[in-house]
Amino acid sequence: MSEDAFGFDTLRVSVASGVAHVHLTPTASDGMLGPLMLLELPAAVAELDALPDVRAVLLSVTGTEGDGVLPAGARDARDAFAGREVALRGQAAAGALAALPVPTVAALDGPVHGAALEIALACDLRVAQEQATLAFPGVQHGLPSGYGGASRLVRLIGEARAADLLLTGRTVTASEALSLGVVSRTAAGATADGLELAAALAGRESEPRAFAAGLIKEALLRGGALDLAGALEVEADLFGLAAGGTAEE
Repeated sequence: MSEDAFGFDTLRVSVASGVAHVHLTPTASDGMLGPLMLLELPAAVAELDALPDVRAVLLSVTGTEGDGVLPAGARDARDAFAGREVALRGQAAAGALAALPVPTVAALDGPVHGAALEIALACDLRVAQEQATLAFPGVQHGLPSGYGGASRLVRLIGEARAADLLLTGRTVTASEALSLGVVSRTAAGATADGLELAAALAGRESEPRAFAAGLIKEALLRGGALDLAGALEVEADLFGLAAGGTAEE
């Protein structure tokens, strides 16, 4: 499938061998995670979700200084209601990624800070280029996270580590982000490694991997909102669904 078949202005989207590659390509006027990108990203995710041959998704985020630091429209919000709408638009974009029933990988290159990093946290796994830096500098601009960064980060790395990054706004290297658990791995080339990882997660069309991956994601999404007893019930139900007719002998 050709990259221009989807017709987006701020995204390049391609599909090959079961892997969809969504590359954020901000326009000069819109910028990283500008209003147009926040509309196009969930639209692209919806289109990919409707394609049965997509078994994994890679999101490439290449940051530059200043890009994606503040939520799009935050500076222009005139009151609390307008500010809330800004946050909800970003949360919708992140939520669309998080709700995909296939494995998702974010490839992070350059300075991936603020809102851009919040979107990346909605993916299942993150690969950071070895020279990349990560930060949540909103506090330095008088703003908390708005796109779900705090909620996802605390679930990912725990309250103490999340508080350290969010309250200080400090910048961390890719290697420290790996040790903290913010990223899953580092690589000389984040996109190349991310594509390789996504291809491995996608597997071949004839393999049962895709069905199992969908159940695993459902267990993570549903179970994460429940207590342990409820999460175990969900896990048992999903295992039974697979073992009852799909698991290999």
